Amino acid sequence: MIGEYGYYKKAVIKMNGRYGHRYVCSSFVRTKCKAYVHVSNDDYIMKVAGEHSHPPTNYVKTSKGGTRLLMIGEYACHKKGVIKKNGRHGHRYMCSSFVRTKCKAYVHVSNDDFIMKVAGEHSHSPTKYIMTSVGGAKLLMIGEYTYYKRQPVVNCNGSRVLRYVCSRYGTAKCKAYAHVSDHGVIFKTANEHNHPPTKYLLMIGEYTYKKREVVKRNGCHARRYVCSRYNVAKCKAYAHVSDHGFIFKLANVHNHFPPKYVQTSTQYITLSSGAQLLMIGEYSYKKREVVKGNGCHARRYVCSRCIATKCKAYAHVSEHGLILKTANEHNHIPTKYVYTSTQYITVSSGAKLLMIGEFTFRKGAVVKRKAYGCHARRYVCSRCDTTKCKAYAHVSDQTQYITLSSSGAKLLVIGEYTYKKRAAVKGNSCVRYGCTRCDTIKCKAYAHVSNHGLIVKTANEHNHPPYKYVKTSIAAQFITLASNGAKLLMIGEFTYYKTSVRIKDVLASYRYVCSRYKRMRCKAYAHVSHDGFIKKIVDEHNHAPTKYLQTSTVQYITLTNGARLLMINEYTYFKHSALASHNGAGAGGYRYNCSCSKRRKCKAYVHVTTDNNIIKCRYTHTHLPTQYQEQCHTPRWFSLHVLQRLQQGMSRVCARQRAGCCHLGRRCTHPSADQVPQ
Repeated sequence: MIGEYGYYKKAVIKMNGRYGHRYVCSSFVRTKCKAYVHVSNDDYIMKVAGEHSHPPTNYVKTSKGGTRLLMIGEYACHKKGVIKKNGRHGHRYMCSSFVRTKCKAYVHVSNDDFIMKVAGEHSHSPTKYIMTSVGGAKLLMIGEYTYYKRQPVVNCNGSRVLRYVCSRYGTAKCKAYAHVSDHGVIFKTANEHNHPPTKYLLMIGEYTYKKREVVKRNGCHARRYVCSRYNVAKCKAYAHVSDHGFIFKLANVHNHFPPKYVQTSTQYITLSSGAQLLMIGEYSYKKREVVKGNGCHARRYVCSRCIATKCKAYAHVSEHGLILKTANEHNHIPTKYVYTSTQYITVSSGAKLLMIGEFTFRKGAVVKRKAYGCHARRYVCSRCDTTKCKAYAHVSDQTQYITLSSSGAKLLVIGEYTYKKRAAVKGNSCVRYGCTRCDTIKCKAYAHVSNHGLIVKTANEHNHPPYKYVKTSIAAQFITLASNGAKLLMIGEFTYYKTSVRIKDVLASYRYVCSRYKRMRCKAYAHVSHDGFIKKIVDEHNHAPTKYLQTSTVQYITLTNGARLLMINEYTYFKHSALASHNGAGAGGYRYNCSCSKRRKCKAYVHVTTDNNIIKCRYTHTHLPTQYQEQCHTPRWFSLHVLQRLQQGMSRVCARQRAGCCHLGRRCTHPSADQVPQ
């Protein structure tokens, strides 16, 4: 057996003056495989040639009861009887499920392990066999103690050997060691340990077993392993394992679900600050104190967000990097980590590709993730079309900043939230930005930004809504009320009035509060610099905006009956009453109600001074504006619906005149319909 392939003896050879035998592949007759080996009489391999044209034949050394099974594909066969075929002696192997399923499949194998015949089809699904050993980690085990490799040393006879020290050397200062040659021969041991042996579990499938007493099976000694939940669940499952790690017997009927185990090998990431975090799944852990449990020392790792979110998740990791215990119930979403820098290359076609490691990615669509708090560019594998590769990367844009004109502070913008510079990150060329509201409401969100302007890390769980900012490049817009000459600041559809002077950094700025602050207790406000630029605004109003009209022109119209109406934006108003004065100014005026106030119950009105300035209005109408048409010869106006009714009445009168039905037999002197003024 060389590797996973078997060979059988074919002929005697002589090579370089040495006698030996030629071994050919055990599947030569069936597959015409050309692989062969030359072996000397003293079991020295002189030559290995040829490549196999078939997958290897699988053999299982032991099964239940220690029976030797032949494995072909996924099916196992057991030895049944002796045969002789074509002058060659061998054995007949029947399907291992013959008694239970009456499967007719069989195999003929010669004494030199050559498969002569395979016949029959299996009538059942293949039986699953477990091939495992007690160990698994790359440790040297002598007795019940384990050793790990250290540096090569020179033995007393001058040969180089590998020195193995006790796996508890770092924690228990154990002095036990062993010297092992390159061929696995133990030259020297000093196995006086100052601690009990470490307890290991045997894992078969998804279940674990713990070591118990030594038993005798088929004339040889073996170790009995019982289910690790034997004391808790009274599980009767067990296994018998030889000293070489082979399973003799297995009774794996469990009365419970398998325990949940996480990854046993550790994965670490290094942040831009130089801190090393343990990654388990999507969550990260930071190193804490050394703990002792189960007779061995381990390092305790706690969730990297334990201080911010009071997360109780933790993990215990051995000194060899094996995860011994985890409690991974987190009370937060996992923190997202990105690369600290991106590298791009340009190919011959001119396309710009992102390179991560040895792989390249091409630009895709823009994505937005709630966990990122900002937009990012999706890059997919450059070979996704040809090989259907699913690899991708999300790369954030260059960081965006805004500058406040009040203090000149430069703020970092990620999504809808802003961050201010706090301090440099120790041990790396990065700057830490904290939320701008960290001092007032203790917001824990932060971001790390490299010197190249790339976002290295974010923790963007804010406990408040985003702060709203406006650009300061546009000057503030003011309006003046005609009623009292008050000057109001207008931002959008809302107005603000000046309250007090706010001084900061020797620059005078004025505070404007909402014009409906006293009546509605609206908390919106704005800060305006002395040169008329908006520096800060909080525009969360609890009311609808107030409607304002420009008072530059007031238009009047006169109807055909002599009535004079005020027209504003296609709506007309009639004079209702006089105003004695307005705000004690002594300038009187008139109140104009909507011309449809009686017919449509419209509540709209306007207050106009004697010098034709609108000082107050209610502009909400409950109807569409009335259509008017100007008379051709005189500056009079007709309502179109009145004109339509007048035309209909004149048409009826003219029709009666033609029928000779005029009143009292007199001729009709009313004008015809076509004489009605247009």
